Amino acid sequence: MLNGDGFTEPGEDPNRLLSDFCVPCGVGTFCPGKSGDSAPQNCPAGTFGPILGAKSQQGCVDCPVGTFQDMDGSFTCNTCASNTFASAPGATQCVACGDGYQVSAEGSNFCNPCSPGMYRDSSISESCQACPPGSSSGEAAGKCAVCMPGTYAPNPRSAVCGDCPRGSYQRSYGQKKCELCPAGTYGDSRGRSACKVCPVGHFNQECGSMSATACRMCPAGRAAPRPGSSACSTCGPGYFADRAGSASCRACPAGSFTSTNGATSCTACPKGHYADRSASKSCSPCPIGFFAPSTGAARCMSCPAGGFTGATGAWTCSRCQPGTYSTRSAASSALTCAVCPPGSFSYQQGATMCTLCPPGQFADGPGSTACNVCPLGSYSPSAGGQRCLPCKDGFTTPSLGASSASDCSVRVMLLNSGKR
Repeated sequence: MLNGDGFTEPGEDPNRLLSDFCVPCGVGTFCPGKSGDSAPQNCPAGTFGPILGAKSQQGCVDCPVGTFQDMDGSFTCNTCASNTFASAPGATQCVACGDGYQVSAEGSNFCNPCSPGMYRDSSISESCQACPPGSSSGEAAGKCAVCMPGTYAPNPRSAVCGDCPRGSYQRSYGQKKCELCPAGTYGDSRGRSACKVCPVGHFNQECGSMSATACRMCPAGRAAPRPGSSACSTCGPGYFADRAGSASCRACPAGSFTSTNGATSCTACPKGHYADRSASKSCSPCPIGFFAPSTGAARCMSCPAGGFTGATGAWTCSRCQPGTYSTRSAASSALTCAVCPPGSFSYQQGATMCTLCPPGQFADGPGSTACNVCPLGSYSPSAGGQRCLPCKDGFTTPSLGASSASDCSVRVMLLNSGKR
């Protein structure tokens, strides 16, 4: 039994009595009441009893900030371990610092946030760690954020990822450097995940270009058929590009050609030659029997009947001579020109047929260029005459070129020799 002064009466409880006298309530406890019959009570969790003989719970003191007590009847408080804290008095336990916070010293009443560029994952780390290159973090970060495409972080402990400068790019996540825009492209703004490409007909040989002006037009005779070209392609034989900035080389049309690289125009086939398809590297001579009278021929024409060529590459046809003819086209020599038979003639070059001598005329041999008129006293009654027929004795014709026996109507007076 306790007396009114918080002491135990002697002889009451052998297990608690130290002597025959009253003893004070121990530390960590208090003895309430005045009747002297109350047993000592433990200070509750979150408090401690630092003195002997406490008469009430007021003798139990709250654990100060940064400490805790999770048991009853304690006369001391425990210090919060590192990375835990107790921010208010009377804590029964310490609170662990969350992600992005740390406490390096024991007995703290708050957690410190990780600095920008640092992070702490409370499940795996006791302290804030530096973000690796290619990532960044703000204050109190529980993890690092990887750099987005178009940005980079070259060093550890970066607070932010920087934009790739002009003339560079980064297409991937979490990178520590940017790449220069390759030849054929350019980057005209910061933070690009891809470079812009030069348009068709243009090229750029330099890396790291920062403006569209770096893309230059291909000169005439060259072309860039694809976007993003680092060089222009030279037009090959049979092709040309007549202006700067060409996206493609054009084929020379039929009747023209180029035999060199880098042509800016096509050359027309000369007379006597032809090119029957596009993209020709040369022209071919017209074969025997054919000709091309002007430049730029896509095909040769056959010599018409009455004409011929004796060699390749002709731009005109030779013609059969007067007195001859030919009915054959594309003839290859003068041997194809036939001689007009007797009774016919051709008077001009290139004849395709011989004309029969009309009645009253004749051609008595081959190859005639004109017919002869029947002389007086003769006649030729039909076309194609080879000779004239004589009038009957005693008759003659009144004029040359008689065409009928009836034209023999003039009597001839025969004079006897020696008569007057």
